[in-house]
Amino acid sequence: MKRILFTLAAALLLPLSQASANNGLADIQQSPDQSHFIARMTAENNAGRILIVDAKAKKAITEFAKPRDAIIDWYRWVDNDRVVYQIKLESDKADALNGLVMVYAMDKDGSNRKQIFGHGLERFKRDTRINKRKEIKAQLEIVDVLPAEKKLILVAEYPLKRDGMNNYLRAKERPVTLSRLDVYSGKRKMVKKISYTEAQKLGS
Repeated sequence: MKRILFTLAAALLLPLSQASANNGLADIQQSPDQSHFIARMTAENNAGRILIVDAKAKKAITEFAKPRDAIIDWYRWVDNDRVVYQIKLESDKADALNGLVMVYAMDKDGSNRKQIFGHGLERFKRDTRINKRKEIKAQLEIVDVLPAEKKLILVAEYPLKRDGMNNYLRAKERPVTLSRLDVYSGKRKMVKKISYTEAQKLGS
């Protein structure tokens, strides 16, 4: 923890606009009101750890790391208080589009953390005769944070297909589902289905 605090203090000696991997932080994203930011640590022994920082106090209020055999693929503020981030499980290939994912949301202080999408979320869903494990095998991209909506964001769900023992690829031949996703409950409602080509034209 001392090393984390030292690296953070060193990084924040510079204005946030100048912060970079060279001073210990990367992939910096400010909250909409600019009161907080989230960033990856890059210093030795802490590389990949994620910090949420009170920009005025220059104090980390939340800190977490990736699970074993996974990466934190992306993160994004959806409003001033809540962050969504995606964990990608390691696959047997290096393609950035590969692998099963788990998407979580949490408040900036680390509370109200919940998995809202992805691998392992829907377990033991009722089948015709027995309970079978059913998982969401899809990857998610945020299309719009819908500022007028308090809890909902617009997402694109890219279906996956197996390619090897521990690897999944985006199934480009299958339609992509646009959904409204509740970042607190994880409930989602389909808006429409579009082609993979159409989905690639959407902003994320």
